[in-house]
Amino acid sequence: NPIPTVVPEGWYTVNQIAKMSNRNSIRVNVIIREEFRAGKIKRQLFHTDTGAGIRPVWHYYVGKIKTKTHIIK
Repeated sequence: NPIPTVVPEGWYTVNQIAKMSNRNSIRVNVIIREEFRAGKIKRQLFHTDTGAGIRPVWHYYVGKIKTKTHIIK
């Protein structure tokens, strides 16, 4: 079984970003995907406890959060 990874500061899941920016996770996923494909943000898999076990979950580096609009414009 995989061991949970400590996720460094600045790395968030799509659901975390959606919650912090008060946006729908589907819409945030579309924006994040476009930003990643354009090379504007980094993506990495971290093993995290999802409640259903330890699973690999994509995290995106958005840096230090300053404001809600800083995350998703």
